[in-house]
Amino acid sequence: MDFQISNCNNIDFGLIHIEENCLNIKYAANGTGKTTIANALDAIDKKEELKELVPYKYRDNIPIESEHLPAVTCNCGTPSIAIFNEKYVDEFLFVGDELIKGSFDIFIKTPDYDLHMTEIQKLMNDIQIAFANDPEIEKLFSELTAFVEGCGKAQKGYSKASILGKGLGKGNKIQNVPEELAEYKSFIQGENNINWIAWQGKGRDFIDENDRCPYCATAIDEKRKELTKKVGEEYDSKSAQNLLKMVDLLRSMEDFFSDATKRMLSILISNTSGFTKEQELFIGEVRKEVESLRDRLIEIRAINFSKLKDAKCVTDVLNDKKIDLSYLIHLDTEYTAARIATINGAIEKVLEKATLLQAEIGKQRATIKRTIEKNREEINSFLENAGYKYHVEIEENIETYRLVLKSNEGAHISNVKSRLSYGERNAFALVLFMYSQLKENADLIILDDPISSFDKNKKYAIIAMLFRGEHSFRGRTVMMLTHDFDPIVDLIHEPSIRKRFAPPPNGYFLWNNNGELQEKKILPDDVCSFYQLAEKIISGETDEINKLVYWRRQLEACGEKGVIWDIVSSLLHGREYPTRRKGNEEVRLTAEEFEEDLLQIRAKFPAFDYQRIYERISDPATLIELYHNTTCGYEKVQLYRLIDSELKKNPIIKKYVDESYHVENDCLFQLNPEKYEIVPNYIVEFCNNGVDLIAQGI
Repeated sequence: MDFQISNCNNIDFGLIHIEENCLNIKYAANGTGKTTIANALDAIDKKEELKELVPYKYRDNIPIESEHLPAVTCNCGTPSIAIFNEKYVDEFLFVGDELIKGSFDIFIKTPDYDLHMTEIQKLMNDIQIAFANDPEIEKLFSELTAFVEGCGKAQKGYSKASILGKGLGKGNKIQNVPEELAEYKSFIQGENNINWIAWQGKGRDFIDENDRCPYCATAIDEKRKELTKKVGEEYDSKSAQNLLKMVDLLRSMEDFFSDATKRMLSILISNTSGFTKEQELFIGEVRKEVESLRDRLIEIRAINFSKLKDAKCVTDVLNDKKIDLSYLIHLDTEYTAARIATINGAIEKVLEKATLLQAEIGKQRATIKRTIEKNREEINSFLENAGYKYHVEIEENIETYRLVLKSNEGAHISNVKSRLSYGERNAFALVLFMYSQLKENADLIILDDPISSFDKNKKYAIIAMLFRGEHSFRGRTVMMLTHDFDPIVDLIHEPSIRKRFAPPPNGYFLWNNNGELQEKKILPDDVCSFYQLAEKIISGETDEINKLVYWRRQLEACGEKGVIWDIVSSLLHGREYPTRRKGNEEVRLTAEEFEEDLLQIRAKFPAFDYQRIYERISDPATLIELYHNTTCGYEKVQLYRLIDSELKKNPIIKKYVDESYHVENDCLFQLNPEKYEIVPNYIVEFCNNGVDLIAQGI
């Protein structure tokens, strides 16, 4: 899998190779463009997100020329990509008390779960078919629901603030037009009565402004004004709309209700002055029966594994779901009974298969239990190995499951995000990301600098969790971008660890040379200890001055800061005679001290001559020529330290150069600097500019 990246932030051009079906570690210094690589690949088919990666040097050019627009291509088309970064953590993790959004899909919904669920659904399918194949049942359900909602939410079953109360609670004034408004009857009862009432209301606001009608601008007397106001007092469009809605609903539901109930409802529809207390009680009773039947239909339609999984006897649960209409006296009609008979008949068909259904539910429960235990044990084993004092549980939450965190003392951890440290959150995030992506099965998984903040033990625990287990990214195509060298040492160099991972990971070194991104594969032998590196360079063809720099650092790293170290150090500090530090002073070595160790020095450097080398080191032209002749950035930095020993102008660069010259912050293992450009480009450029300035002054 090969990607080409162009014009993305600090990367003008770069090629990224990813071996498929294994871990690819891309090691690079900060500032190389690791996050840019991750974001660019993730946006391979997202033009708007790619636009955000336009390099700053082109952003002032509006419109941006086409050759400067960000672009990413892949030799295998457009692979699906999953990326672990801060955005993922913010969107999917640590929401409330739950560790990850969608715990059910990630930890429970396995292929075995789906298989058993399919069988359970087949056994229960008669109920769903009954609802789906009879439109009259759907009509029954929807109109029962509309009636319940129309009566409001009052405990007694009827609310004056409900649609029914606002529409008919003061009488049906559309059917019973007040006598004084008789001349408006054709409008009030007409097909467009709602629009007419609304129009009437808008004009009423202007009725008192003058003696002209706000509708026709003709003269209007006080009697006509009062009559117009009366229309507004008796009617408003919203109440009229509610009234008509409930009247239509009740007439549509006539077949649902018993004859006695229909007669009473007909009286209520036609009432002139509003409901009496007794009528309100009656409406409440009808509403409670309607709601009861509606809720029973909801229960039956929702029968599934979750409703039956804890039942000791499925037969008892299903029998309990059958509806006995004889106790719902307001709804006990032939029409309603026919619909209910269809539903009860479907339940009977399922009851015939109750034994098989009970067995499948038992199998599914066992599957869920095994899955929960497996996932819980894997995550908790990781937490224990990494030294975290927590464990996880997968808890049932109503009809689903969620992954929660507990302390090892058993206390539930609420508000997880605020309770965990940054490192703890990051560790959990990585593991949870792995579980979620095992379900998604993306073509490429990208981990953007995921483990740099952890100590060495936790790093390896996380890497092992992510790439070693049966339930891991093992065998998936993964790119891990990092500035941490430990994974290179462990997974590429160290054979005893590397062999634990199958397939073995690949390592690559990335560097950015003024916008050109380059990469080189890291082989196991390319990683060595500083002692090995120094031995190799000292015995090689490099200049004696470079060899002395490496030897001095080798002696320092090995704790051998004796007279030999003093002699070499004196040379590299440009002292005409070798000295050693005594208190705060540099004291010249005696001839005896010098001669005593000279033989040992010449065993390492046969041509060692203090005075000759001193003269070379003291000559800026010699050092500058040597600087220009080397192509190794690491050696350039060391030579620059000799050329410009003060380095006072830039304390930040001075610290980096000093640490390359001495042993501060050196890793036990590193890449060979003669093969890999491990020194950042901006450091080499700083040294180049400094050497040029010094050369001009010679």
